[in-house]
Amino acid sequence: MKEPIEERPSASILSVESPSTMELIYDSELLHLWYDQRGFAHARWVGFLSPSNIKKEALIFLDKAYELGCDKVISDNRLIKGTWLPIVPWIAEVFIPRAIQNGIKKMATISTINTFEERSTQRSHEVNQHFETEAFYDYPSAEKWLLGNPSNNASINDLLDGKITIRVMDRHVVLEFESILFLQAQNKGTIVHCESNDYFTKKPLKDFTKELPGNFFQTHRSYIVNVNYVKSVHQHALHKFHVRLEGLSAIKIPIIEKKVENIEQMLRS
Repeated sequence: MKEPIEERPSASILSVESPSTMELIYDSELLHLWYDQRGFAHARWVGFLSPSNIKKEALIFLDKAYELGCDKVISDNRLIKGTWLPIVPWIAEVFIPRAIQNGIKKMATISTINTFEERSTQRSHEVNQHFETEAFYDYPSAEKWLLGNPSNNASINDLLDGKITIRVMDRHVVLEFESILFLQAQNKGTIVHCESNDYFTKKPLKDFTKELPGNFFQTHRSYIVNVNYVKSVHQHALHKFHVRLEGLSAIKIPIIEKKVENIEQMLRS
C-alpha cells in the first residue's frame, strides 16, 4: 500500500501574510519567492531541508534578488522542517559573501522560537560591515526593520518568558534571566556575565535597566547585579563598599554607599 503523499502548501496559502505589493516570481518545492514593489525580495522556505537542496535554492534566491535589483531581503523560515546546523559553515563561507557580492545590504530572517534558539547557540560567521542581518518572529517586525522603520523587536522578548535576547556580534543569544550573575559596562557596551559564559554586546548598560526583572539591582553606574546571587556586602575603605557573589568570592562588585541600605533590604526580604 502506498503511503499518502504530503501536499505542500500552495502559493496562495503561503501568501496570506504577504501584502498586495508582492508578486510571486519563483516557486519550487522548497522556496517561494516574491518581489515586493517597495524594493525587496521575500523568500519563504517550505518543507524538509537537506544540505544539497537548500544550498541550490539559497543561491537561486540571491541571484533572483540581484536580477531584480534588490538590496534588502526577507528569509522566512517558519514552515521548514529539519535543521540549518549542517550548513552553518556554508552560510558563512558561501552564502553571506555571495549576498554581499550581489549587493544585498540587509537581510531579515523570521524563525520559530526553537529554530532561533538553536541557531543562536552556534558560532556565527563574521559579517561584512556593509551587510546587516536581524532575526524576528513575525513578518511585520521584520518588514519594519528592513524598510528602516523603528522597531524594538518586542516580539522576541515577549515570547521568551523569563529570558532576554542580546545581540552578540552578528547573532542573537537567548539567555535565561537566572543564568545572569551580573552585567558590567565596558567600551560603550556591556559584558553579560553568566554561570557558564560571558557575552559582550554593544548595547549600553543603561538600556538593560528597562528590560531586567526586579531581582536585578544597579549597584554602580557600571554594574548591575542579580541579587539572587549576592552573598554579602562589605566595606573595604572609608565610604567604599562592594558586594560578593555566591561561589565567586574573588569578584568584588563596587556599590555606592547610598545604595548599600537598599540592597541589604532586598537581601533580607
